[in-house]
Amino acid sequence: MTTLGFAILAYLLGSIPFAVVTSKLFG
Repeated sequence: MTTLGFAILAYLLGSIPFAVVTSKLFG
């Protein structure tokens, strides 16, 4: 899964904080 796809999935799941952490890890 791509980082963008993962970010979208996290957003759809309402896991905004998790998406932020993921962004920092892969950013």
